[in-house]
Amino acid sequence: ETQVKELQLSDSLTSLRNNRYMSEFLQSELSQCSRYDNKLSILVIEVDQAKELLKSHGQSGIDSLLTQLSV
Repeated sequence: ETQVKELQLSDSLTSLRNNRYMSEFLQSELSQCSRYDNKLSILVIEVDQAKELLKSHGQSGIDSLLTQLSV
């Protein structure tokens, strides 16, 4: 059961946490920060021109980029 939940909350390619996990995590963290008057920083990375990369290098190019970014 724990392994199934882990698979539901992680990206299969990069093993990074997915949107579902982030929603749950942020809700919990924001609540805790509010309770203890702490600050929270979030870093979001967006891949520009992903559509062009997909056209020029295909899905394997996108997969390779995401794998490299996740390290």
